[in-house]
Amino acid sequence: MLYGRRFTLCADHKPLLSILAPPKGIPVHTANRLQRWATLLIGYDFVLKYIQTERFGHADALSRLIAHKSTNHSSEDVVISSVEVDADVKYVFRESIRDLHVTSTMIRRATESDSVLQAVTYYVRTGRPKELCAVNKPYFQRRDALTVVDWYLMLADGTVISQIPRKRVIQMLHCAHLGITRMKALVGSYAYWRGIDSDIESTVKSCEQCARAAKVPVKAELHSWLLPDGPWKRVHADFAGPLNDQYFFILVDAFSKWLEIVPLRTISTTTTISCLSRIFAQFGFPETLVTDNGTQFTSAHFSQFCKSFAIEHVRSPPYHPQSNGQAERYVDTFKRALHKLEGEGKMCEILDTFLRTYRSTPNAVVPNGVSPAEVFLGRRMRTALVAMLPVKRAGQRNIKMERQFNQHHRAKAREFHTGDPVFVLKFQDHGCNWVPGTVTHRRGHVLYELTVHGKKETHHINHIRQRDPNICDKPEDVSELPLEILLDMFELPTHTTESNTEENVARENPIIGTRHSRRTRAPIKRLNVDPSKRSYE
Repeated sequence: MLYGRRFTLCADHKPLLSILAPPKGIPVHTANRLQRWATLLIGYDFVLKYIQTERFGHADALSRLIAHKSTNHSSEDVVISSVEVDADVKYVFRESIRDLHVTSTMIRRATESDSVLQAVTYYVRTGRPKELCAVNKPYFQRRDALTVVDWYLMLADGTVISQIPRKRVIQMLHCAHLGITRMKALVGSYAYWRGIDSDIESTVKSCEQCARAAKVPVKAELHSWLLPDGPWKRVHADFAGPLNDQYFFILVDAFSKWLEIVPLRTISTTTTISCLSRIFAQFGFPETLVTDNGTQFTSAHFSQFCKSFAIEHVRSPPYHPQSNGQAERYVDTFKRALHKLEGEGKMCEILDTFLRTYRSTPNAVVPNGVSPAEVFLGRRMRTALVAMLPVKRAGQRNIKMERQFNQHHRAKAREFHTGDPVFVLKFQDHGCNWVPGTVTHRRGHVLYELTVHGKKETHHINHIRQRDPNICDKPEDVSELPLEILLDMFELPTHTTESNTEENVARENPIIGTRHSRRTRAPIKRLNVDPSKRSYE
């Protein structure tokens, strides 16, 4: 008998010196694969010695003469494994029983009434049977770890429990509501029976307290929104705030990432609908509007608003902002921008700066990587950075419209030069006067800069006429024409402001005597519109 004695173990396999020698260390993965060996050999005190194969003939010969079927069921190794006088084994047994709150008397009576455990106990004490039934086969596969202590069957350090006390043992193991993995790790040192793992799993899964306090399950596979085929097809909306006693209504187009932000004092249903109506009046109604479950979006009034304009309203699931992640993301972007621009102007100025910059900046998630404005508006937004580029003046004049206008009004080409004396038509509250002036320079095809009474003014050529140089450039030498005559000359609607015209005229332009126009007025010829004519003579 080797148990309890120090002995020398000889082997002709030299790697065993490194694997089984106590002072030696082995890699972790190798140790994990040899745990069963280590468990079996830990109870023996031995020294490993290597002998060459040619000097180890007796053991080599015996290893080659093993019979195909063993006829001796009471082999020495089985008899040794059933020693009943081990004090440490009995101690482990008593501790296992005490921790399970099950008395040894209960286990013994249950074992005696269990025919399967009685047969297994008999086989362990006397030797394995010639024939194995399906019930005893699981225990036969673990025969090397089975021992009998005071007529109690044990598997390694745990007690083999019969059918009757199993439910109580499971309840005691689950008193702290441990999970499946922890219960399996705990029960291995105390108890064993056939199907114990499945019993533990069913107990944990059927526990109501464990189910209520369970962790969130593993996230399901992501199903992203379908990409729209054009701008303003699907719009995501959400509120940000309150920030500085203000809320911000944020809308983002799912295709072009065009962003609309409207500051609001309140976020009621009426305010939300009014804001959406104003935005939809500019860009049209989207096909789909995605929001969260705020009270502004769940009211019957808002539902009727969407139905009235054929808008499909989609609400994200409660407490799952990821479903409306498009809007949530831009809420975060806007908040960060406000934090960065804090103190650089009023809130309205900061908002305009952010929107102007964001809309004109290329975005990697926008189709073709262009700016949101290029996709949504079909053109690039003009910003202050354009001033660094060369000026390009392209375009053509509308010659057809110019010809029709010139023929209808019998217009003639006129021009003035720098220093030419002219009269300029000055419009005032009580009427209009021809005021003398001098041409300073030409600012365009029809615009001239004049010096009138010492001040520089810009006037259209239709309000300028030639002046004789002999006419003095003084206000008192300028005649005043009635407003009705001048408006008739330029075909303008007659409208005068009711005021004390006599006092204004006497104060601003004093005139000696009353002058009347000597112009012969022809009767007004009204234009009769005829769509079939191309022009009118």
